[in-house]
Amino acid sequence: MVLLANTLLTTQASKVVKHRCFPIEIAAKGLAPKTNYNVFFDGTNVNAFVKPYGKNLGAQLVSDVKGQVKALFLLNINYNENYITNTQPKARSISRNRVLNLVDPNGNVTTSYIPTLQKPTR
Repeated sequence: MVLLANTLLTTQASKVVKHRCFPIEIAAKGLAPKTNYNVFFDGTNVNAFVKPYGKNLGAQLVSDVKGQVKALFLLNINYNENYITNTQPKARSISRNRVLNLVDPNGNVTTSYIPTLQKPTR
């Protein structure tokens, strides 16, 4: 994988797929202290795209002694998909909530909804 500014180029066999990265800040309170959390976005594990503050991209997300977590999630979108993270409706767009879940080892889930607009494909 090659990182170029806010653009990722990845290869799938002989096909090159271009992605855009949108940083989304994750901040949660009231979680179990000193607990590992897995991050799911629309049902897909995205731990590899989460950077806990002060740690490397893909490091384990762990709540502090107060039960708080702060991290940055890099939302990767293929260039053939057109999502806009915005709550204001725009002409010819579809409003859709994307789901971000933090899941602890016991299966307890904390859910957040990220409002997006999707431009319809022609």
